[in-house]
Amino acid sequence: MRIKQLTASERKLAEAFSIGERLRLGSGDPGRGGAWGSDRTIRAEVIRQLLVSVTPPSRAGVPAVRITGARIVGTLDLRFASVTHPLSLRSCHIAGTLDLHGVRSREIDLHGSHLREGLYASTAFIDGHLLLTDTVIDKTVRLIATRIAGALFMDGARLGDPGGGPGGPVFEADRLQVDADLLCRDGFHANGEVRFPGARIGDSIDFDGATLSNPKACALAAPRIVVGGDFLARNSFSANGSIDVEGATVEGRLDLDGARLSDPGGYALRGARLTVQGEMRCTAGFTAHGELRLLNARIIGPLILDGARILNPHRIGLHASGLAADGMYCRDDFTVEGSVRLSGARITGPLDFSRACFKDDSALSLGCWWLTARELILRPAVPPGGTVDLRYAQLGLLEYAPGALPGTLRLDGLTYNAIAPSTSVDAGLAWLDRTPPDFRPQPYEQLAETYRRTGNDAYARNVLLAKERRRRSGLPLPIKVWGFLQDATVGYGYRPWRAAGWLALMLVIGTVAFHTRHPVAAEPGKAPPFNPFIYTLDLLLPIIDLGQRKAYLPPAGWQQWLMYGFVVVGWILATTIAAGITRALRRQ
Repeated sequence: MRIKQLTASERKLAEAFSIGERLRLGSGDPGRGGAWGSDRTIRAEVIRQLLVSVTPPSRAGVPAVRITGARIVGTLDLRFASVTHPLSLRSCHIAGTLDLHGVRSREIDLHGSHLREGLYASTAFIDGHLLLTDTVIDKTVRLIATRIAGALFMDGARLGDPGGGPGGPVFEADRLQVDADLLCRDGFHANGEVRFPGARIGDSIDFDGATLSNPKACALAAPRIVVGGDFLARNSFSANGSIDVEGATVEGRLDLDGARLSDPGGYALRGARLTVQGEMRCTAGFTAHGELRLLNARIIGPLILDGARILNPHRIGLHASGLAADGMYCRDDFTVEGSVRLSGARITGPLDFSRACFKDDSALSLGCWWLTARELILRPAVPPGGTVDLRYAQLGLLEYAPGALPGTLRLDGLTYNAIAPSTSVDAGLAWLDRTPPDFRPQPYEQLAETYRRTGNDAYARNVLLAKERRRRSGLPLPIKVWGFLQDATVGYGYRPWRAAGWLALMLVIGTVAFHTRHPVAAEPGKAPPFNPFIYTLDLLLPIIDLGQRKAYLPPAGWQQWLMYGFVVVGWILATTIAAGITRALRRQ
């Protein structure tokens, strides 16, 4: 293109290009730049010719296209071009498409511009930063398999048509590679899906204060992304649509403090197989409408959900089965409407539900079957309305609030080394009373063993006695009657002093009764002197012969029936004592 074919503004650009100066054509809102006149209009083909020209540096400066406040018309077609000069289009109205597919370029700066037809730079290599700060892009940004040697700045950018509904992806960056940071902060807004599957970010990715909107679909799709630093989405970050970070790797921390995620009835956060080398935080007013899904996630630091709100009524609220984390904290009015499932999770630190609130009265409030944790602190602010399932969990310390027990506890196979509170056996028995009606001996034996290990043998015996009584409730009537006898006489062997009490009572009754009227000697002159105490004792001890019962004939009348009753009571006492003590010794 010859110089005489250029407009006045384009001539100014050519002059400024040779020395790298910025051409300033005016100010104003680039969104209304379509009405700017010819004095602020530059054709895209002129910019292309300057960028692909071989213009060596001069003493006056390094050639570069730097424009502020222009209306760019036409398509800027740099497909597969090798651009050696920087490109900066600030606060410009770009009516046509920016087609940078496969380009090899220096730094590209579109700060504050308005792109009507989108930005296409797939497979491009940008040797420097890509600046989209405060940029408005009505259509798609496509950076598929693009490599950016510097950082990607998108603070305050607005993607998608704000006047229409979400219409598919507005940012496509599959397998994007950014060597430094990816920054989408301070008013960044996307009205459609933002995609980063398989991307690699050398340092941090930051969505602080951003807003993503793609209702009933995926707002941020970043599965298998690798982040070399922190993943930040704090300070009122908002996503209307699900967040997908399945299989992602974050070398720093994942911080969602104060974020608001919303996908009602769906997945507010999909984080299956997520790996976080630091901590994962969801505090400071974090709210999720929908399921928080962290299946088989691996968090080297703790998972902190203090004060978080997860709202997914009558569904799964937090699903972290198979989670591995160094502690999990759900304290300080952590609220969940929906079940929490941690089956098979491995928590090397505490699993703390102090002051948590389980609001959903569905069948399952907290599912921790096959859980492994150093501590489980179950002290909710209010009793969970549903079931707490701890079957086959392995705990170091089990701490619970006796006044906030759930409606039902599933404890079969649960093991723990210590329990708190441990100063009252009634609290432990109240814990076991919440188990389902069908009898399971293992929870009782586990609690008794824990009490015995800490020196509370009396508590252990009380628990084992409660176990026999619970077992008796489901037995047939004849066996149940025999159980009542064992309970009343010796407490199933755990109350042996009861037998002595019954024996003493019978001895008093018999001594008084037989003292008032002596039985008749079987062989007068040969019988030893009658002793009512020894005679009664001889009737009550069926195995030992003290010589009184054989030496005297059974008395007539009511004393005869009393004697027969003592014989029967003696056999019952002997049998139940033997059965109860044998059972107690065998099971201890």
